[in-house]
Amino acid sequence: MNALVVLTAYGMRDDQLWYVAHPIHPTEEEIAAWVKRLVPPIPSFVSMAPDLDPARLVILDNIVNAKAWLAWLVRRFPRITFIAPWIASLDGGGDDDLDPAQRARGLRDCCRTVKMCSGLIHVGGRVSSGMLEEASHARTVVDLTFLGRSPPIDNEVTP
Repeated sequence: MNALVVLTAYGMRDDQLWYVAHPIHPTEEEIAAWVKRLVPPIPSFVSMAPDLDPARLVILDNIVNAKAWLAWLVRRFPRITFIAPWIASLDGGGDDDLDPAQRARGLRDCCRTVKMCSGLIHVGGRVSSGMLEEASHARTVVDLTFLGRSPPIDNEVTP
């Protein structure tokens, strides 16, 4: 069954809390792409932190993309409450996805959160190892990675 149809069906119910999972940890391919990309035009968030290495730039870019997905989901399925608490942890500087101990603690916290949710949604074009770990604690998993890395334009996709 189409994942959007499944999510729409859940959206008809009251009291739905869904966890949004998006890849954050950089792959070697993403880092290599950033190294090639570090010529103008440079994304605006890079100018705020010019000393960041490519791996950290990938993380920042993935957070920006995850926020776009969260906004799309909220607009697309207004009856469902969507959460991605890891965005605040990473974006606010409380966690560092490149530090193995902090990443493990962050994943532990995410898995605890997922257990409290109605389900988990995979977005962002690929499923990372962290997303798989989170999904192992979910009641239901809806995979929207087939829609691509970035969220679709609102009128591009119908369930």
